[in-house]
Amino acid sequence: QINTPEPLMNTEFDGVPFTVEERIPGVLLSRLDPSRRPTEADRAFELLLAMQALSVERPPDQTALWRDTVATFERATVWAIDAEERKLAADFVAMAADLDASSIPLCLSHGDFHWRNMLVNDTDCGIGLFDWDRWSLAAPATHDFLHFVMIHRKLCGQLSWATAFSDWIAGAGANEQELRWTERFTERAGLVPGWRTPAATHYWSRNITEKAGTDYDLNRSWIRENFLDLLPRMHDLVRAALNATG
Repeated sequence: QINTPEPLMNTEFDGVPFTVEERIPGVLLSRLDPSRRPTEADRAFELLLAMQALSVERPPDQTALWRDTVATFERATVWAIDAEERKLAADFVAMAADLDASSIPLCLSHGDFHWRNMLVNDTDCGIGLFDWDRWSLAAPATHDFLHFVMIHRKLCGQLSWATAFSDWIAGAGANEQELRWTERFTERAGLVPGWRTPAATHYWSRNITEKAGTDYDLNRSWIRENFLDLLPRMHDLVRAALNATG
């Protein structure tokens, strides 16, 4: 069972638009007793798989979607602080444009699928899923999965997002539950070998894009940790993937 809040009112305050939504009952999954989290996290993962089973009636042009992904990195190069970083960013953009993400299926995406956006209701055993402002009818299936995994790592290990993402890129830090999720997700989505590189590239792009227009744009420490410090590793990851495909 899934419960989602209904919008009650759209208005603005002092020129800032906002939405008031109905309250849905439950406790944040992230605030449950640690002994319950693995079971509830498994239920959340099953919900993710169910959402991915919904077909996209009018799939968009995946080539155009990938161009948008690469364009995000082109815009992000302005955050580089010296010539060396600008060159690394430009090289990464050129290589990312050659990645093939066409084998990753598109599906309904929540856009911010993780524990802190889920409520567990013991009365009807339902899961409340809220914060749908980044949803899409057709997004790469890997986006919600990776976000779910990264926040799972972040909360369980008390890690920063950048550390969780960096470890995942390196193939390190996965526990038995995550390994099981990855195996099932890969099989259910029909992903081919090598899917991790375009999936990570798209997910990283979305993470940067979602901060556009916020104070993070001007927060050098955030940009440093989540973009510039990760750039060398992502550069090597994409280069290795392209070399492997000839």
